[in-house]
Amino acid sequence: EVSSLFTSFQTVVETCRKRKIDVAGALPKDDPRKEFLEKIIAESEQRRLDILDDIKNGNMQEAIERVWDAIELAYSRRAELLALCAKIRSAGNYTEKIGS
Repeated sequence: EVSSLFTSFQTVVETCRKRKIDVAGALPKDDPRKEFLEKIIAESEQRRLDILDDIKNGNMQEAIERVWDAIELAYSRRAELLALCAKIRSAGNYTEKIGS
């Protein structure tokens, strides 16, 4: 059962990763959202690799803890990310620094 949960988790993570990369790739180089997305992609990629390494090495408890930490991080950043999305949607131009 744990194996199938990790397979499902990996599928969701891969889908999210590909979508973020697609969105970042579609943005112009000078768009401040691109840098923000690339930072998120790099952080989530490292978490993903750490989880996969734990699974490959049979450290299931550590993998579960990392998954849980990733979920908690995503939840704790939810309000920040929703505010950022609203800011991006309502922006007339993108000269304002993202996150300020």
